[in-house]
Amino acid sequence: MTPNPRSATAQRPAAAGPSDVTGSAGRPGRAMTRGAAPTAGATAADNEELPPNRAMTRGAAPTAVGPSDVTGNAGRPGRRFADRAGRPRRGSCDLQQDRDRPRRFADRAGRPRRGRTRAGLRLVMDGAAALVLSAAAACQPLAPDVPSDPPPPPLPETLDGFRADAWFLPDDDRLGFVEVPAGTFTMGSDPAADPRAFENERWPAGRTRGTVDLPAFAIGRYEVTVAQFRAFAAAAGVTVDAAALRAPPDHPVASVSWPDALAYCRWLEATLREWPATPPPLRGWLDAGWRITLPSEAEWEKAARGADGRVYPWGDVPRRDRARFGGADGPAPAGGFDCPECPFGLRDMSGNVWELTRSPYQPYPYDESDDDDDLAADALFVMRGGSFQDPASNVRAAVRGGADPGARRPFIGFRVVVTPAP
Repeated sequence: MTPNPRSATAQRPAAAGPSDVTGSAGRPGRAMTRGAAPTAGATAADNEELPPNRAMTRGAAPTAVGPSDVTGNAGRPGRRFADRAGRPRRGSCDLQQDRDRPRRFADRAGRPRRGRTRAGLRLVMDGAAALVLSAAAACQPLAPDVPSDPPPPPLPETLDGFRADAWFLPDDDRLGFVEVPAGTFTMGSDPAADPRAFENERWPAGRTRGTVDLPAFAIGRYEVTVAQFRAFAAAAGVTVDAAALRAPPDHPVASVSWPDALAYCRWLEATLREWPATPPPLRGWLDAGWRITLPSEAEWEKAARGADGRVYPWGDVPRRDRARFGGADGPAPAGGFDCPECPFGLRDMSGNVWELTRSPYQPYPYDESDDDDDLAADALFVMRGGSFQDPASNVRAAVRGGADPGARRPFIGFRVVVTPAP
């Protein structure tokens, strides 16, 4: 069955696997095991026929879709963050309140919706970013009796490895951006080579993997940190969800939604275009019309695994000395795990926090040209990499999760790219 967008309780779609759920105390649930792909934003009601934190039986149809169960402050249901044209809803507070309205993500046969016009994608992305940046002015208090969170401590005057005079971006000659050269790479999973592969990582028509050709781009060496996100909030004059600011300043920012992440990208691009001290390589990319945004899932996967189709960023077997995963108490500081074997010298591409992408979830084969068809329909966006609480099967380079754009979770963050404009 498909979910009823007007129903207060979301229905389980046909052939959908279990998802990460939030327990009664707000604790994130365990990610599913083999046979189903991970999801953020599914309701506990979606899983009520399953024992808590249990996966479906092995071999069940995988899913990366699920309606959001997020709530606003004090547990109040959130509101939808924008109308279908991407315009902010009157009275909504995008940065302080999450959304729990179920999103229509499948056709009547339970298949993930395909399609999205390029103008439509840009409209939604720009609209979502504008919504986030204007949210502070548009927000109204939820209720006079709702206590406010205490403000976070002041940012430090210095932070090892980062520049306090440059919005706490990494302290190197490109402010943390690493160039990934143009060329092809192998995308997806072959279950013969990777028995942990989920169905949604396999390409159709008898192909288990595909070859994707990408232009050059540059990606952040680290995940965006709490300090960087706080610098954005202060400079842009917006009020952000207090949960995003609770971790130490050198940790990856989490509990951010897709519009929150996109707003950070838009702000960073505008800031670096205007800043006279922007490093020459980065200045050259921006002057050539490149944009700072979230990576596509193809850009993310190529940056994570390189061109040789490896299972993990460092090789074909899980290693706890290379990533934070497997039920850890929380994320490690950004860049805390050295990975000399990893392509391009990137850190934390596996584990720590799931990373949002700009790609709407749809089945393979991957084709960015149709990402923006029919974006009037509600969509999920792909997240990659797994998190500190996930098992080894969920931190592989090819794993595809899905997140509702309004979901905020303590295990979801992001990193940014500089990429040629479409």
